Amino acid sequence: MGQRPPKFFTVEEANALLPEIEPLMRRLQRLGQDLAEVRRRLAARQWKARANGHIALADLEGDTRLARELAADVQALVGRIQALGCEVKDLEMGLVDFPALRKGQPVYLCWRVGEPQVLYWHELETGFAGRRPIDW
Repeated sequence: MGQRPPKFFTVEEANALLPEIEPLMRRLQRLGQDLAEVRRRLAARQWKARANGHIALADLEGDTRLARELAADVQALVGRIQALGCEVKDLEMGLVDFPALRKGQPVYLCWRVGEPQVLYWHELETGFAGRRPIDW
């Protein structure tokens, strides 16, 4: 089977998805913060074990299991957003890109958690640093 051509969004279509995407992104951000905290604890415990050999194995196993569960939850939510045709670009910043066409050329409409609507676009190669106000 051939691959489906990418979906290109209009500004209106992208904005219409925000009520669905924003809560998913906010949850993703919380999960990402939780995962980072668990990974910090794991790293500290592993360092302590190497330094003095003392470690609570149950704590290490519990955090390892929790890290796997959180990572799976993150992947599942990213998958839900991608299934809508969008791309999660930066979890911490809450960036989502929507493939679009501008003057016949592929670009991204760019939205960030907290913005009231999709207000910016950028070329495929420039990313967040190349964001420009939508002018079409």
